[in-house]
Amino acid sequence: MSSRIAIAPNALLNAFKQSKQAEVSLLNQNESENALSFLTLPHPRTSHPTLFIHVKDSSSSSDGNGSSQILEVQAVDPPAPRSWFIDDAVLEDGRLLMMTPIDPVFLMLPILGTIAPAEGSGNFRTLDDIFGLAVTSLCKADKDVNPSPGAPQKSIKALDINELLPLEFIPPTMRRICDIQDLGEHTVYRFSLPQTIQLLRQKVAHLSSPGVVSRTRSMARALARDGLGPDEPVEETLREAGRLKLSCEILSQYLPPSIYEALLKSYDFGSLDAYVRTIRAEDTPTAPTTKDTNSAAAGASKKRKAETQVSRGAQKLMKTDTSKMTKLTSFFGKKPEPKK
Repeated sequence: MSSRIAIAPNALLNAFKQSKQAEVSLLNQNESENALSFLTLPHPRTSHPTLFIHVKDSSSSSDGNGSSQILEVQAVDPPAPRSWFIDDAVLEDGRLLMMTPIDPVFLMLPILGTIAPAEGSGNFRTLDDIFGLAVTSLCKADKDVNPSPGAPQKSIKALDINELLPLEFIPPTMRRICDIQDLGEHTVYRFSLPQTIQLLRQKVAHLSSPGVVSRTRSMARALARDGLGPDEPVEETLREAGRLKLSCEILSQYLPPSIYEALLKSYDFGSLDAYVRTIRAEDTPTAPTTKDTNSAAAGASKKRKAETQVSRGAQKLMKTDTSKMTKLTSFFGKKPEPKK
């Protein structure tokens, strides 16, 4: 089995420690008591199959039940072939795996988005219906993309969407982005865009706070590039708007395009956009105007004329008889010694 270097949170490390047969648990996906399980789910922005890990950390609770969370698995590829040196061993694969927690809200957005066209009447649905329709919709979309029986499939059927259904954090996650109705034994849900935008604006407000921005170098550099750094002479309202829009752009990496557009429309970035356009125009070299072009042409013409005149003078000098003229180098030669 090949080895790789990975950065993992404590919950994942604790899950490994809890089981003496961690590798067996990872490979056996049918055991309900597994502390770890790999899930292939639609990416929040692209809906492409993406690898995640469900981690159950029983050490975080005194009753042993603990809590669970979803980790996104990302591979950071070096720009050139690299290797890792660990003690006396060499790992040929120089990639770095990063496993970071992700809010389940982002995972539910593409799932809810697959059934949005079918909910024109605004019907409330149970979780079973929502997940069942999502899987059906994704399989149909895959069939439309690859109509040929011999064409390679996207393995949509291998997506583990239904594996999310029994997880304990799914119902409270749905309540954060859906309208709900409690019908006694059942609870039904309907996706709410206003409620989702309100939740995302809370995330943007946290991400755009001065304390977070000051600790994030990439955000600070992006703001400074647009003339919105802390030392720039700019109105604080523009600086705040810059932090908000930059935070929206960061969240867009985990949002379907339609929801990202709705999030941007919930803010007024008109003044900010005008200011940034001005700053970028000042930093961009302008094309020469007609007047500048004419001046340059006139200068080039004078230079060619001067070169022509020098050439004619040199030609006249070449025709002159210089045999009886004293050469200039004779003045710098060794002087003859005086006669005694």
